[in-house]
Amino acid sequence: MDLTLGDGVGVPMRWLNRHALITGATGTGKTVTLRSIAGQLARAGSTVLVMDAKGDISGRKVAPVFDLFTLGPDLICRALELSEAQSGAVFVLYAMAEKEGQRLASLADLRALCTLAAGRLDWVSATHGLVGKATLAAVQRAALRLQHDAGAAFGRPGLDLGQLGPGLNVMPCQTLARNPAAYGAAAAHVLTNLYNRAPEVGDIARPKWAVVIDEAHLVFSDCPPPVVRRLESVVRLIRSKGVALIFATQSPADIPPGISGQLATRVQHGLRAVTPGQLRDVRAAAESLPGGTIEAIQGLGIGDALVSVPGAGGVPGLCQRIRSARVFP
Repeated sequence: MDLTLGDGVGVPMRWLNRHALITGATGTGKTVTLRSIAGQLARAGSTVLVMDAKGDISGRKVAPVFDLFTLGPDLICRALELSEAQSGAVFVLYAMAEKEGQRLASLADLRALCTLAAGRLDWVSATHGLVGKATLAAVQRAALRLQHDAGAAFGRPGLDLGQLGPGLNVMPCQTLARNPAAYGAAAAHVLTNLYNRAPEVGDIARPKWAVVIDEAHLVFSDCPPPVVRRLESVVRLIRSKGVALIFATQSPADIPPGISGQLATRVQHGLRAVTPGQLRDVRAAAESLPGGTIEAIQGLGIGDALVSVPGAGGVPGLCQRIRSARVFP
């Protein structure tokens, strides 16, 4: 069974767990391709979750709510954009919440925990780890800022991937996407959570799961190295669990090399180069496509794409120019 990309070109569904990358400038057809791939996978019986950063995708809605305790201290530090010292304080607060049975589901809970810790500073430092009032106050201010911008995204009940069924599930992330750090933390949690819960299945005829992450550059922008390393590991290992990952962004340069190298299916829509930075992006895109050239990418019209799909053994083949398929759910 093949997934159609356009003009008779498709990728065998059994290779989609080698993951995919959709790139191109705004308005060149990325969303059409994303909707087509997600819709075909859903109709084939896969459970598809789309993190929709722009509100372009229709489907069964999934509330973008994340329980802070389940999210974990490293990802909430990512969402809050904390310094190393402030992150250390958050790890202490999580240890305190776990040992003392304190509620920690929402950003309001985190702020209350800061106040509690500040009032019992000697005990907290002796029992869980050294923290200072100034550091706790900085964490509290960061939590207040995020609560103002996207507070509804953190609390209970949090996302339960086990409740999602086959078909197209859409997580509206427009509010989260206005805060790249929070959106990045949410995406990292979805991938890590799915990796932890999905059983090993090896190579199968089609993916059991597919996760589509739109505006993927937001996930990796200023992402702390430990989180990047974790995501590199998840992307590499999750394919044996029958999970396909599809990243959509403007340029292949938006994706860290350790992850980009694991995305076997490439769909490159048009890029324009007016500035030196844009020319670097076009050059990076050409270098990421087997047989791709700068001229070919710059010559793509709206809806056109260069695609490279895995052939025998899952090895990426030379790119071909196509007109994108409009195969929607």
